[in-house]
Amino acid sequence: MVPRRSIDHPSVVSRRRALAGVGTALAVSLAGCSALPSRTLDDPEREDQASSAILNYYVDDERVAEVAMTELWRTSHGDAYGDWQFPFRTNVWHGDDFTLESLRYVFRPRGVDHPPEFYLQRPGGYPWEPIEFARGEDHEETILEVPDLGFQGRGSVAFELVAAVYDEEPFELEIDVAATLGADGLTGRDYRIEGTLERTIPGRGGQA
Repeated sequence: MVPRRSIDHPSVVSRRRALAGVGTALAVSLAGCSALPSRTLDDPEREDQASSAILNYYVDDERVAEVAMTELWRTSHGDAYGDWQFPFRTNVWHGDDFTLESLRYVFRPRGVDHPPEFYLQRPGGYPWEPIEFARGEDHEETILEVPDLGFQGRGSVAFELVAAVYDEEPFELEIDVAATLGADGLTGRDYRIEGTLERTIPGRGGQA
């Protein structure tokens, strides 16, 4: 017995062709709306305040991120620290349309006889993904890195540190920052931000 062959009615064939056409058009449309190539922002607007150094990042006059280093010893919060300890906070803010995906700092003292030691306070809030805090290839450098911020990257990300200062004279502290901002949504653009914060750190004599 020969199997019965099915015969499509002309209206069914037309409907299938129409659906196939819609599917193809939708696929092309989505392909055209794919995420834009990532872009590096490495020319921030610098701002120096009495107790802070700030980097502001803009895209077409819209501020998308801010990186700041704030001295805590000038505030009441610094009263908890003893002599020769310099407490400070780093913070990254970003716009609502982004998530901070990764963050890396390199702390680099300049013009010191005895490099300071850096201590990281345990961050609070929800559990964090692994944090790297280690000496760099240059023994005077200290690296703080979170390759995957996960949930923490939805909001601002702050760390509090203490520098144990050994030099009597003030010195310059450079903080290199590199971070990745992931766009929320299908049509957004991801950004990599880079820059260097600079701040004069008082020596032992300046903190007395």
